[in-house]
Amino acid sequence: SLTINVNSKGQQVVYASNTEELVNAIESNTEIILEGKTYNLTRMEDGIEKKDLDISTVENLTIKGQKGTRIVSDSGSDIIMRIAACKNLVIENVVIGHDLSQKPEFGCDENIGVIYASGSEITLNHCDIFGCGWMGISAYDCNLTMNYSKIRDCSSYIAEIDNIHITMDPDEAYQYGYYYNDIIKEAKTTFNNCEFYGNGYAVPFAAAFIYRGDEKNLIFNSCVIRDNYNTRFCAEFDYEKGSWNWNEEDSKYIYFDNERNEI
Repeated sequence: SLTINVNSKGQQVVYASNTEELVNAIESNTEIILEGKTYNLTRMEDGIEKKDLDISTVENLTIKGQKGTRIVSDSGSDIIMRIAACKNLVIENVVIGHDLSQKPEFGCDENIGVIYASGSEITLNHCDIFGCGWMGISAYDCNLTMNYSKIRDCSSYIAEIDNIHITMDPDEAYQYGYYYNDIIKEAKTTFNNCEFYGNGYAVPFAAAFIYRGDEKNLIFNSCVIRDNYNTRFCAEFDYEKGSWNWNEEDSKYIYFDNERNEI
């Protein structure tokens, strides 16, 4: 059974000793304390096999690990964490990734990464996000802060951060605008004292870091960037100038200009 107390922040403190208790404890105004062991997300829920962790529409939630805490999946078809519409979500001291083969294989299915987040306010402290997922983080319309954390050994690239939305008008011209919701007034991404290494080893994208948004809202402070296999570290992608597809048969990216000519 769960042990429940209340901390000084008004959060109920829940000690989760296994994956089922972790999943059941996810709710607003909660601090979840994990043990220093592996939490494998593969489980049955209502007769359905689940292999990811869904964190949605919660506020003031902290998930806190300790030395040896790992949240993993043995499925290459599932993202580890799906985060949506969360306010003040904090994840600390956790290793997060796929327990699958790494180099030289990509292991996970196309575009399956470790964390997928949208419309949320997220802080990651002392976390280790590892491949073989294609990317460590995909974040759309988020205030994302990573402190003293790592993204490493992802098979294609480090992260995709999208702080603008794109629509097409009747003349098929792209229109760019900034996201806005009740949680995020202005999307911003900050990396403080983080490390990025070993990414892009299997199917390197042209850039290790894909960004769309105002450059002032992407901040790297005292970060270490080394030994990634991508040609460039960071690129802002413009849909009016080009696009790309993944060619599964040849296991490579194909890049196109705005007239769909291969480049």
